[in-house]
Amino acid sequence: DVGVTPNHHTVGNISDVSGPRPGLFAGAVTGTAAYFAKVNSEGGIFGRQLKIDVGDSQLDCAQNKQKTSDKVNKVFAYVGSFSLFDDCGTDVLKDHLDIPDVHSALGGATAKLASNFSIAPLGAGWRTGPLAYYAKTYGDDWKHVGTIYAGVGTGPSIYQNVTAAIKN
Repeated sequence: DVGVTPNHHTVGNISDVSGPRPGLFAGAVTGTAAYFAKVNSEGGIFGRQLKIDVGDSQLDCAQNKQKTSDKVNKVFAYVGSFSLFDDCGTDVLKDHLDIPDVHSALGGATAKLASNFSIAPLGAGWRTGPLAYYAKTYGDDWKHVGTIYAGVGTGPSIYQNVTAAIKN
């Protein structure tokens, strides 16, 4: 299969590593690589080592789409990606539903792909567990909470979901 050899599985990761905010989501690459190192130290998967092929989307829609496209014929799956512009790669992935995409989808279009297995599905709304904790711990003071969000890519829609959950 694509990205599979007798010795390894090659997996893609598309994350905002450089660009206007260098290092913004470099942790996504580091975390994925660390997990792969653990799996590899235990013998890999069916004796095959996991290799990560990183595409730096540079906090840019066109770069996300290009890096996703560059890897389609090279990787077995996409794992651990993190980009505010993941919906930009959706145009590529929707034509390749045979490639699993395992990452925390930030964009609505990406989350709806049959091939996306988001580790923390966002959807409409927002998780209310933290809000319940704040209310229990801080009483009415929690209602004066603020938020910082990215004003690009999927940031505004995530902010709207958080704001709606706080108001309800």
